[in-house]
Amino acid sequence: MAILAGKRAVAVVLSFILGACGGGGGGGGGAVVVNPPPPVVRTPQSIVYSAGDGLSVNGLTELYAIDDSGQNGQLLSSATTSPGAQINQFAVSPDKQWVAYLSDQFTNLNWVSLYVVPVDGSSAPVRVSRRISNNGSTTNRPVKSFQWSPDSMRLVYAANHHSTTFFADEVFIVNRDGTGESKINGSTGAPAVVEVTNPQWSPDGRFVVQEVSTYAGSVQQNTHGLNIYDTTMSGPNSRRLFTPRAPADTTAIRNVRWSPDSTRISYLADQEVAGEYNIFVIDVVSGENTRVSDNGDFNGDSRWSPDGSTLAYLDHPSASIPSDLVVSAAAAGAIDTVLAFVSPNGGIVKDYAWSPDGQRIAYTSDEGTRNQEELYVVNADGTGMATRINGALTSGGDVFEFAWSPDGSSVAYLADQTTDTFVHLYVSGSNGAGSTAVSTALNGEEALGFAWSADSQRISFTTGPEGSTPVPDKLYSARPDGTERQQITAPMDVGPVRFIYK
Repeated sequence: MAILAGKRAVAVVLSFILGACGGGGGGGGGAVVVNPPPPVVRTPQSIVYSAGDGLSVNGLTELYAIDDSGQNGQLLSSATTSPGAQINQFAVSPDKQWVAYLSDQFTNLNWVSLYVVPVDGSSAPVRVSRRISNNGSTTNRPVKSFQWSPDSMRLVYAANHHSTTFFADEVFIVNRDGTGESKINGSTGAPAVVEVTNPQWSPDGRFVVQEVSTYAGSVQQNTHGLNIYDTTMSGPNSRRLFTPRAPADTTAIRNVRWSPDSTRISYLADQEVAGEYNIFVIDVVSGENTRVSDNGDFNGDSRWSPDGSTLAYLDHPSASIPSDLVVSAAAAGAIDTVLAFVSPNGGIVKDYAWSPDGQRIAYTSDEGTRNQEELYVVNADGTGMATRINGALTSGGDVFEFAWSPDGSSVAYLADQTTDTFVHLYVSGSNGAGSTAVSTALNGEEALGFAWSADSQRISFTTGPEGSTPVPDKLYSARPDGTERQQITAPMDVGPVRFIYK
């Protein structure tokens, strides 16, 4: 996900569908004649985006699809009945055939419902979250979050359907056609004393983890517990994964992530000592809970390697915030490998991402020049030295966001590399070779968000007018070397433009 942070803040959602490539060549007889191979034929890949053109539909924002060639544009969300209705968030299914979205499109009263529509627009959207009766009238209850099941057949979402007022959220599973809805969490009490939120499917689709918070006086407190639901069992069967320190509701849990093999969950919590945050890993079957971090008292932001064998996180042995990049085997007694030890000099690792093959990690840090964030790549096994990826930064310049290409050969990033506060999109080889500007010469437009195509042959990005808080209003697509760049949407009157590479 590319979200411009720090000096700019604009949401962009990302996901891709694989495209097909083909090509070939030939020769001759007699004297050898070498013919150049024909150009590679690429199948355009679809982009789903939300915005408002202010002209063709009634809603403030709508959902659209278009190829990254700029062809086959279409409206996915049906024209709304309320001029102020908006698309709040959306996600393409794992099989790339459907898109689910949250919208208040039929009420404009913040009664946000969950809808599903085919990505090809072959049928109208279907509302899959229920409406309930409230004092004789039927209305929607706001859906707060949702996620597709790995097999694309169902969705899990959090809402307060079982309440007649704005009480605590609960978790529901529903088929993508709106049938078969079931509540999977236990009782929240009457009146509600807990809230169950942020459900996440395990990668294999068997389990759903749910975050549990104390609910008091219409105010949600910190997440203090994790419940697990087994979809292979019938009826509500959510159980508590672990018991935090007493009193339970003073424990704060964050950064909950499934391991790729669905056997473990990592999270950040102060479950042992109040205010001292460590990384923990819990086995979802046995319930065995292991503290992974072993240095400092405030660690954070753990992320599994693609194969699930190791866990990276930030820790702070000599700074007031998590600052150093560490990789661990995520087992009791495992020896950690420090990949970026920048805290002794006052540096901070701000963000990081595993390479697609899990062999390297890209990260941003001010280890070279204090308070100037630059982009580095380092081997995940700790061998060798980190390589700076970005080009030379102007005074005051920073790298804001970055993302590996799906084939791992390149890293794209947003930076005010040549002019302080004016942001462009760049692509560099993952070994630091070259830094190509992709978004230059666009008449005062800054790059604000980007996404790679699944075949790594295109990169699409949003732009907005230069300013302190620019809003993306155009969508472009280009080759990673900056060639074949084209604007693929008309300027949008209502933003921000948010998009998913399908």
